Amino acid sequence: MRDIRVWIAAGLLLLAGRMIYPVVAGDRSTPVREEHRQKFVFVCRESGEIFVLRARGTNESHPRTGQPTLSPGLYCSECQKWRASPPVEVLQQNPSARMCATHRIPMTNQGPLPPAR
Repeated sequence: MRDIRVWIAAGLLLLAGRMIYPVVAGDRSTPVREEHRQKFVFVCRESGEIFVLRARGTNESHPRTGQPTLSPGLYCSECQKWRASPPVEVLQQNPSARMCATHRIPMTNQGPLPPAR
């Protein structure tokens, strides 16, 4: 097989197959619809306001200001308050970051939802 035309044809065939496959197979990753996103409690790091939103990421934008100041909330069962969670990196490296500063008990992301506004 010294004929270069055979190698060129084989290469073009492979390239065409590589380009056509995604179109024929379809995109398997479909975005999650808004109504299927899970609701989470978010706390504004600046004002302390509490929001229940359908989450897209770990930090959300404030509904009124548009600034990315919302963090996931952690609930203290003793204080009965939601507090802003530290960044994920801090939670992974420091087990005591999840503790309530007042009562020194672990806070969770489960708690009563704040009243709707």
